[in-house]
Amino acid sequence: MSTESKTPSARLRLADGVEMLMSLGNIPLLYAPSRRKYFRLSSLAVEVTEILQNGPATTAESIALSLSDRYSEPLDHIKGKLKPFLTELVEQGVLISNAGEPHQLQLAGGPTRSKFPLLRCALWRPDGPVLQPLMKWIRTRVLLFTGAVVGLISILAVVTIITFTTKSVAGYANPQWFTLACLLTLHTALHEISHLLMASYFGVKIRELGVGLLYLFIPVAYVDRTDGYRLESRTQSACIALAGPAFDISAAGLSAIAGFWVTGAASATLSIFFASQIFIFLATVNPLLPSDGYHAIEALAGQLNFRQRAFTILLRRITFRPLPSHVRHLTMKQELFYAVYAGLAVLFTSYLFWMFVKFVWAVFFAVKGHAL
Repeated sequence: MSTESKTPSARLRLADGVEMLMSLGNIPLLYAPSRRKYFRLSSLAVEVTEILQNGPATTAESIALSLSDRYSEPLDHIKGKLKPFLTELVEQGVLISNAGEPHQLQLAGGPTRSKFPLLRCALWRPDGPVLQPLMKWIRTRVLLFTGAVVGLISILAVVTIITFTTKSVAGYANPQWFTLACLLTLHTALHEISHLLMASYFGVKIRELGVGLLYLFIPVAYVDRTDGYRLESRTQSACIALAGPAFDISAAGLSAIAGFWVTGAASATLSIFFASQIFIFLATVNPLLPSDGYHAIEALAGQLNFRQRAFTILLRRITFRPLPSHVRHLTMKQELFYAVYAGLAVLFTSYLFWMFVKFVWAVFFAVKGHAL
């Protein structure tokens, strides 16, 4: 089997700005500036990238020959392993031909697509840490600041739980829907700003801020903090991920306190807003989705593609299919850990969905009953 192209003699090189780096857990990554994404590299992919980085423009055939000199495997076998990696580089706009255009290889298989598509509209591209003077001021008072935040979150979390469990369905009647929409928009923006401030605190470059449509229909705000992969500290990476959920639970506590001081439509509005904040918090720590909670687990474990590995192992085991090559080296204990994680994630998501349906049902009947 051979790797073919429209121009067999075309020489290839990495596009400008492409770089290879080591991330958490000494995991090699490739950064593609055209997509603003990081890709995990296998040991073979690292060698191919080094060939493309260190030498002049080369051909796919010469890369395969260079690898065959290092290994005892047949050339066709090496080409078979090389093909999917080169295909990925092509699809991500990383591989450039000597004509200065993305090199289009005639290979089997369609383009790689995101499992969670997000239609983005960038509002600001700072391309650097934001509010550095403020971050330096906070850094000099980090112990006092951290203690105050932890204390506030603890107190407000208790208030949140008590209020949520004692709130009656009648409290949801007659809300001010426009005010509620404005409050949720503000909450979403402040959630993302929390990530931005924490990332800037650790000197992480913020590439982009904006709004978008998740799955092409769910409105969301986002902060591109993917350069957090460059941090060597697992704790720092986890703090960036958890900054948003920390704000969610603190803001929910403030809403619960404010709800004690108002009545009527304002009380109903704050009640629904408070419950929405709780669901936002639970959704952002949901380990089933690529959420803040999942990214924190990934950072603390020093792993990438943690969730994908877990569900691959769980699905393959329950369907009695062999494991793919990238997880066959795991021990039985590691496999069990991944499988338990996937199972708990599914249970957590199912419970969250049931609670959300129950809440929407309660609001609907409370509003309908008040209208009648």
